[in-house]
Amino acid sequence: MTTLSRRALLGSALALPFAGDALAFSKPRDLPPEPVPIAVEARRLNGFKHGAANERRFGGLEWIGGLELTSSDTGFGGISGMSLDATGRKLLAVSDAGIWVEGTLTTDGEVPTGLGSVRLCPMRALDGSLLTGRPPGDAEALTVRDGQALVAFENANRVLSYALSGGLTAIPTLVSTPDAVRSLARARGIEAMAFASRTSPQRGALILIAEDPPRGMAEVPGWIVGGPLAGEFSLKPDGFSATDLATLPNGDFLLLERRVRLPFGVWMRVRRFEAASLRPGASLTGSVLLEAGLDHAVDNMEAMAVHTSPDGGVIVTIMSDDNFNALQRNLLLRFRLL
Repeated sequence: MTTLSRRALLGSALALPFAGDALAFSKPRDLPPEPVPIAVEARRLNGFKHGAANERRFGGLEWIGGLELTSSDTGFGGISGMSLDATGRKLLAVSDAGIWVEGTLTTDGEVPTGLGSVRLCPMRALDGSLLTGRPPGDAEALTVRDGQALVAFENANRVLSYALSGGLTAIPTLVSTPDAVRSLARARGIEAMAFASRTSPQRGALILIAEDPPRGMAEVPGWIVGGPLAGEFSLKPDGFSATDLATLPNGDFLLLERRVRLPFGVWMRVRRFEAASLRPGASLTGSVLLEAGLDHAVDNMEAMAVHTSPDGGVIVTIMSDDNFNALQRNLLLRFRLL
């Protein structure tokens, strides 16, 4: 298959999930209620830009390495939110099929080489029932702090908190969010979420950002939940949709975004926002650190996490949601912030 043909097919395949549930790809439904170990194979990517394996600088990010992840288990895929521990190796992720994914990255320094000790487990609803394969289980964002994993569910327009001490079978509690969040249209709900730094102007507040502007609005809404600056702000989308948010050590924010354009394929973008710019009533543009598309190893990039390396460098890890579609890929990309 030629590169152009694959891009055309990928563009068509990516468009279908955004066209409505009737056209969405089939998500796994029948998982055991307890954690199940699975095998995941990893193929190292030959550079970030196609045909330029030695090129390392891309805008404000430096390429470290990446993997294409595959598994014979049909429950693996659809990664839409992720968290890494302080070492950048212990991975906790959620899929938009309502499934927990945990594992351990193997690395050569900060270069990812594999993903092992992987377990899958259905997520629980407030009543303890399984969310896997159900519309309310469309988990789209994950952030972890103080022993709690907060997960944003797009179709249900709510945030649930899971105690990590309860393991992957924990039953969540409901997190209070503004009324405007709960009234977002289906498939335009919360897609990006992170805690602000406790030393930032937001004083550790929860930051929520919708995927796209609500109908009739030009900008993407976001909310500061709690803290001294609680309120609503907005982002200028410029043709991209928000997919994840991460907080930098200095308190600034990175926003991961996606753009799908038929029949060519998909682009990703990373923007940086100064911590001081997030305040009620602000309309934010930020600065573009990276924009990549047809000539790069990208797919439907939806998950992002940040950690600090032993040498003090800020490492950005990004994963893709393959929509449980054979034409797409589960990618893990890793960069150093310049």
